[in-house]
Amino acid sequence: MQYCVSNIQRHGSCYFEFQRGIFQGVYWKDTSLYLDADDFDRLHLYKIFPPEFRYYGETVITKPQWHQIHFTAQNLGGEVKAIMDEIDLWAQECFQTESVFTILGI
Repeated sequence: MQYCVSNIQRHGSCYFEFQRGIFQGVYWKDTSLYLDADDFDRLHLYKIFPPEFRYYGETVITKPQWHQIHFTAQNLGGEVKAIMDEIDLWAQECFQTESVFTILGI
């Protein structure tokens, strides 16, 4: 992956954590996917997430919401599409066992 990293690959704590299911109070899970906040900010990715997206908190994303986010990213193209395609690989695997995932802000 070019943009996203696993827990053992991340350096520091300035990442958005994409965590399977509903957040249960544990951070930095090995099953999570991580996106550097610098990339998130540089590409203004908050614009493609639902209005209830919480930059500094928890945001639960359902499968229909994810489809809309991913569709928007496909239309924008470029790095936004590339990042969301990486997350989509993880999200599709997540949705095989979970109905939602949680984005944990920085």
